[in-house]
Amino acid sequence: MARPGLDWSGSILCLDPGETTGWALFEGIALADCGQWPTPEPQLLAENIQHLAEIYTLERIVYESYRIRGNKIREHIGSEVVTIQHIGAIKVVADERGIPTTAQTAGMAKGFATDTKLRRWGLYQSNHRHANDSIRHGVYWLLFYAGRKDPRIVR
Repeated sequence: MARPGLDWSGSILCLDPGETTGWALFEGIALADCGQWPTPEPQLLAENIQHLAEIYTLERIVYESYRIRGNKIREHIGSEVVTIQHIGAIKVVADERGIPTTAQTAGMAKGFATDTKLRRWGLYQSNHRHANDSIRHGVYWLLFYAGRKDPRIVR
């Protein structure tokens, strides 16, 4: 899972936000730790991120973005759309600590880092689908963006 010429040694926290938030911490290109947090309230997610930021020098937070698609509109009528609130909590903590963020769509990560690939790379976590999704975001970011001057531009 290495990109030729990749010289990345920083720590990144990758998040799959929601009522259960998946998280993965990469140090360099190695998965250092991962898991899932019950986060029914955005404040709980903020506290968990703060805790990790006190232990590790996070150089970036990568998170799964959220869009309300046409086929989900009825589902969201009257909803507080908790995932969007969680993304707000991520942005506030990152801003307070001066940590750059990168949003990635679910399709970017899931389309590339399939369960089969995670298993082959020894990264798959049994019975932790949200942790796996956060790992996918880390793998994708490391392979396509890490070490580039502007992580939104792929050259």
